[in-house]
Amino acid sequence: NISGLQAGTLYNYRVKSNCTGSSSTYTTANFTTSTAPSTCPGVLDNGANNTIAGAATINLNTNIYGLITPKNDIDHYKFIIGTAGTISINLTNLPANYNLALLSATGAQIAISQNNGTASETINATVAIGTYYAKVLPKGNASNATNCYTLRVNTGTAARISGENSEKENRNEIAQEEIKIFPNPAKNLINVEILSFEKSATISIFDLSGKSISKKITYSKLTELNVENLKNGVYILNINQNGVMKNKKFVKE
Repeated sequence: NISGLQAGTLYNYRVKSNCTGSSSTYTTANFTTSTAPSTCPGVLDNGANNTIAGAATINLNTNIYGLITPKNDIDHYKFIIGTAGTISINLTNLPANYNLALLSATGAQIAISQNNGTASETINATVAIGTYYAKVLPKGNASNATNCYTLRVNTGTAARISGENSEKENRNEIAQEEIKIFPNPAKNLINVEILSFEKSATISIFDLSGKSISKKITYSKLTELNVENLKNGVYILNINQNGVMKNKKFVKE
């Protein structure tokens, strides 16, 4: 059972045998998930992505759905380029006047598209290997709590993975997603278990508006957090380990 996959997306998997003293080469195969109706908002617009620190990693060539609400909300999405080349970032189905920006790994603006009204926004760029962010932001007080925009990062000559180092990065990213939160819902205490823990991690709690509630650096695979003083509701737990981030929701009762 695999969760968290994007609809209508091609995936590759690899299998090899591990024997005493030797291993086989990988055998590779592909599968494509079925196309399903969009969820508005999508799981990657999680309330913690008001800054690049809370941005979830998105798949390339895949539709991402999000809301700009309340007013002054800003959404960030992280994507990684393993082969330098051309990309096209498209922001469509706009219910209000939103703009689109391309940011570097440090958050510096590389390009911006600022059309008027609900006209779609497009950024065409040539990018090097590295981490980038797509930023969706309102013009003035533009917002819509019901209708989602559609964001898509399309690759031209650029690609997500290239060579052993990028492949290793991708495997590490997947490993960092192995996060357990319990109990959930929680009353007074919540435990955060990082299954692929390495040296240290930063655990942050955000409310659904993206406001930072607390932050803690942990040096343990299992960390206990006191949530007794939080108001009842849904919160976002952000785990940052070596620059790889994973967001999990939990409920405070």
